[in-house]
Amino acid sequence: MRTVAPRIRRALFGLLLGCSALAFAPACSTNAYCFADCTLESDSGIGDAGSGAVQNNGGSINIDTDGGIQVPGGNGGAAGVGDAGASSCEDDDLDTDPHNCGRCGNECAISGARPKCVAGECRIDDCTFGRYDINGKLNDGCEYACVPSVDSKEVCNDLDDNCDGRVDEGFDLERDAKNCGACGNQCAVPNGAASCSGGSCKLTSCIQGAYDVNQIDADGCEYECTPSNGGVEICDGLDNNCDGVADDGNPGGGQACDTYCPDGVCKGLCTSGTQVCVAGSTICIPGVGPTLETCDGRDEDCDGVIDNGFDLSADPRNCGACGNNCTEQFSHAVGTCVNSTCTLLVCDDGYKDYDPASPGCEKCTVWPTTAESCNGADDDCDGIVDNPSVIDAQKPPISFCKYKAGTPCATVQVKCMATLGWQCLYDSSVELDATGKVSATESLCDGVDNNCDGYVDEAFQTLGQSCDNGAQGVCKDLGKIACDPADSKKTLCNLKLGPDPAVGAPFAFETCNGSDDNCNGQVDENSEDMVRITRNSLDFYIDRYEASRPDAKPASVGLDESHVCSNGGVLPWTGASYLGAKAACEASGRRLCSAAEMLEACIGVAQSPFPYGSAYDGQKCNGLDYAANAGAPVKTGSLTSCVSQQTAASTANGVFDLSGNVNEWTSTVVGNTGAPLNLPIQSLQGGSYLSPGNGLICAFNLDRISTNAVLPSLGFRCCKNGP
Repeated sequence: MRTVAPRIRRALFGLLLGCSALAFAPACSTNAYCFADCTLESDSGIGDAGSGAVQNNGGSINIDTDGGIQVPGGNGGAAGVGDAGASSCEDDDLDTDPHNCGRCGNECAISGARPKCVAGECRIDDCTFGRYDINGKLNDGCEYACVPSVDSKEVCNDLDDNCDGRVDEGFDLERDAKNCGACGNQCAVPNGAASCSGGSCKLTSCIQGAYDVNQIDADGCEYECTPSNGGVEICDGLDNNCDGVADDGNPGGGQACDTYCPDGVCKGLCTSGTQVCVAGSTICIPGVGPTLETCDGRDEDCDGVIDNGFDLSADPRNCGACGNNCTEQFSHAVGTCVNSTCTLLVCDDGYKDYDPASPGCEKCTVWPTTAESCNGADDDCDGIVDNPSVIDAQKPPISFCKYKAGTPCATVQVKCMATLGWQCLYDSSVELDATGKVSATESLCDGVDNNCDGYVDEAFQTLGQSCDNGAQGVCKDLGKIACDPADSKKTLCNLKLGPDPAVGAPFAFETCNGSDDNCNGQVDENSEDMVRITRNSLDFYIDRYEASRPDAKPASVGLDESHVCSNGGVLPWTGASYLGAKAACEASGRRLCSAAEMLEACIGVAQSPFPYGSAYDGQKCNGLDYAANAGAPVKTGSLTSCVSQQTAASTANGVFDLSGNVNEWTSTVVGNTGAPLNLPIQSLQGGSYLSPGNGLICAFNLDRISTNAVLPSLGFRCCKNGP
């Protein structure tokens, strides 16, 4: 069987949904939602065989091998559609076809709804059962799910019975007495009628013989009563006016009765009684009767005389006036009344009246009192502590203190210092201990005899001794130990008192001169001046100048042999043995050069016989033929023409004095002296100021000498391996 075309499949789907009559023909009319298309076409046109009608009278649908459709059973089958037939959409259906709405393949699928196509746009035809379109929006279809009541009539039950999106509309829970505040809440109260207001049941009226006394709506007219005496309350124990209270308002009462006032005349504080209705009968509540007279400006005993029996001129509790109590006006004392005036009679034990401005007596700090003394207390309780007029005669003599002429203690005074007693008041420069006495030992460095012993700053024994700033090398500044002006308990190194460091130090870099030029605590570190040579399988560094002592000068060879320098403009290091030269190089982290290294450095990049070229010139280097030869070495590097170039056309990396000036030790051994010393014989290199022209050739290797030789014409220079 062939594959069913999409449009035929949609037609079959419509049949299965139950369309009552279907016809596959070039044109037909039916409900829009039943079919995707009712026109069958082949891939290139309408099929040419098997056209016919299809009826759905209960038969099943079959698809034959030629692509046609058969509906057997029911009231007759049908012929098939042509063998090449396949459905496609028609342009005239795009306005109404929900399966091809506006364009082919645009299926109108709307949630909870049966769709339709109107003017090429999807619309809701109707909603499926239990779904409603409340918001009128197409994008969510029939979005409201609801099952209506049988008659779709809204009742008050918290449900949307008519499925209009609203619950219990038409019912006023605020005012509906049958549904007050909630559905089914009907307003009904005992013995009365109620209405709904604000969602709550309110009592509106009571039946005859019932009354709302407690003003509570929920229990209605809770009080049953029959009015009597025409609704007027009388003193009979009954609720005549049915207000919930019997005999309210004191009916029949209020008249004067049983009085303490003879003949109806009241005196003082006495009053008559009052008639009161109690339990259905009137009784007399007595008034105020006479009481004991007190001094208060009233007549309590009702005899017509106010405050009779009180003497205001002598009564200490009522002195001059009622209530003026003399016993309460003086602190720590007893008061009395004299001629209507309160007067202090006597102080309490431990108190004394020494302050006239203060009422009462003041406490004595010492009790019983004693003679006044210097102790910070008022011993005689006269109100004056350490009364000078009394204790001045007790002052100790000046010998009580440490007195010494010519010291800060010469101005000492003796003074009473309260609880400390008599104290010695010294000048502020005098040092005192915790008890106020002069310290045995000075703690201040201030140029003053602080303990008055005749010695100044004796505790600081280093004063005046030499000191420095702790710096290294040329940065070191010397001074003297002196008192610290910022802290009198300390000393400092006063650098203004000693030699100052060199002007301009520290320098930015170290030079080889036996000094710590950069003040870092190291001498001549990283100060070597060497040239690197990499030729003829050699890679090494060699000193630019002949070796010199660190303290060598232009006119002095120096004495410091701790390490070796390579400086220009100074006299070279001569008179060194082989071992001395070797040790000097090693002390500087280098070594003696080999004869091969010396030769390579001498011939230079030009590989010339002489450092300066191929032809001998006696005025280029300091040899025997040098015109200014004085029979001694000249300053290193001073003959600027006696230099071997290590790079083409440049003397920047040149090495000086490899020919002449002084012979130089090498590490190359060429023999032995034999017994008894058996000393090695070393090769010398470069010639000296004593050498003729032939001995100044770079390759000359006949200068040889034993290791113990020491000559004024013999020097050295150092090398080290390349990196």
